[in-house]
Amino acid sequence: MSKSAASQFALVLVALVGCDSPLQSALQEIGGAKMSDEEQIAVVLDDVRRGAESRRIYKVLAHLSPGYLDAQMRDYQAARDELQRLFSSYREIRITRVRPRIIVQGTRARAIETFGIVAEPVNQEVGLPVSINGQAEVHFEKTNDVWQIIGWKSTR
Repeated sequence: MSKSAASQFALVLVALVGCDSPLQSALQEIGGAKMSDEEQIAVVLDDVRRGAESRRIYKVLAHLSPGYLDAQMRDYQAARDELQRLFSSYREIRITRVRPRIIVQGTRARAIETFGIVAEPVNQEVGLPVSINGQAEVHFEKTNDVWQIIGWKSTR
């Protein structure tokens, strides 16, 4: 895998990684107190990380808006296809993250994610291990009280 492909891999995982019932309920109220928009977005981002590490494609896709479109012009279906390819090519994925900077403006928000990804290929004769660090800006939209990812772009 080339360095640019490895970078693409990392950014796709970070940006694409709701659970329908338990997470949405948790987002609405935890311990009787309503979570702030920033807290809700942080929970979504962490759930995406867990979904990517466990290679559970639908756990990741549940957080994508049907109108998703990223900086590479991938829509929801293309993102799904890319995740399927990545999850079938890598058996172990570990993601470390710094607490994201989240900026909310009404029903739109963006989160600056700084991360590291280490991934081991299923077949080392065909794929190379990945170990990279990066930063991405993840864009959100709130619809029906649920924050969903509508796109992302690499910031470095």
